[in-house]
Amino acid sequence: MSKKLPLSFLIVVFISINLFSNTTFSIDKDTNEKDSLVTKEKSVKPLNFTSKKMFRNFSSLEKFDKVEAPVVKKRFTNQGFQFNTIDSLVNKKWLDMAENTFKSIEESANFIDVLTKDGLSELPVAIKPVSISNVKYTVGIAKAVFKPTFTELTVFLKVELPSTNPDRGDQVLILGASDVKLSHEGGIVGEAKLNLISQFTVNFNQGSVLLTLKGSFENPGTYAIIDCSGFKEMGLDANIKFANGLLHPVDKNGKKKIGYVEADFKTSIADWNDMVVNISLPEFGIKGLEGTTFQLNTAVFDFSDLRNDEATPAAYLNKYYQEEPNLWRGVYVQSLKVILPPEFKKKNSDNRVAFGATDLIIDGQGVTGKFIGENVIGLKEGYCFWMGFFFRLFLIRY
Repeated sequence: MSKKLPLSFLIVVFISINLFSNTTFSIDKDTNEKDSLVTKEKSVKPLNFTSKKMFRNFSSLEKFDKVEAPVVKKRFTNQGFQFNTIDSLVNKKWLDMAENTFKSIEESANFIDVLTKDGLSELPVAIKPVSISNVKYTVGIAKAVFKPTFTELTVFLKVELPSTNPDRGDQVLILGASDVKLSHEGGIVGEAKLNLISQFTVNFNQGSVLLTLKGSFENPGTYAIIDCSGFKEMGLDANIKFANGLLHPVDKNGKKKIGYVEADFKTSIADWNDMVVNISLPEFGIKGLEGTTFQLNTAVFDFSDLRNDEATPAAYLNKYYQEEPNLWRGVYVQSLKVILPPEFKKKNSDNRVAFGATDLIIDGQGVTGKFIGENVIGLKEGYCFWMGFFFRLFLIRY
């Protein structure tokens, strides 16, 4: 007869997960991207039917029909402008116009210090670029239509970002507007808001996280505000998505499902390299901890090279980013809830067992956390039979 052995303990579990274990790295010969991850898929040959109709005699066979699941990336490689919406042709036209505008300005070296009516005698022209934290901002004027009380301008902003992957070259954001009003007396009439030309993606932390800036030329999303001296600030309408080789979404019962763990957010910034925002994430699972899920209210998304959120553990930053701790980029969760697999539950209850946890970090190192559970299940509350032993709590160290 198996005997229940009471245990009284405090469990402290440190989790540090290798970001891409059990995955295959190789060089993508078509795109020449050295850090691409290739997920091997089985090829499925299409069925050839000799007649126009196919009859099935056994309805019970329908349960064996399988629908091919969508491919979920374990690592993101796409980066830059994405033209995959219904207004892509229009957005691409504006992008071509912007690129030609800045190319002409560079060839002619036609720059002005401040935007005025007199500075529009020769087009295209640009306000002298400004650099903020290694990011270069250039405002270019492509077209001017003179009206009785103001001049209507077609204006573009070029934001040259530091490359997150040398193999893909520089990243350049382009924003624009065709209705900026410049007063004849001087100054911009109203607010000069330029919209992101099209959806734009940036991947970082070795492709484990994808940042997508939403927007299009005629449907505002991400935008920038300028004045007569150039760039002032940006308003981001964005989405952050985690590769499936790192985190995975779960259903209401905590079971893994197809898709990505992701969150939308909006914020305003005056410096691209100083982005620290709060985001909300749905319940998710972590690779290697099947059945265990995590719930949280707020996480800090740190995309800044200038500072860290004050709550980010200094001990962790000093260990992995000792020389330049401010360069750390990732997601930090100060407190969260760990929900154990359904097998570990209290008697006479269908609720899953959970306990609090602190200091969950998601970055280029993988997933790291300190999870503490004390007296999660009382001595007489739980049961889990395994080789005749009784367990109050179960966790995996991975």
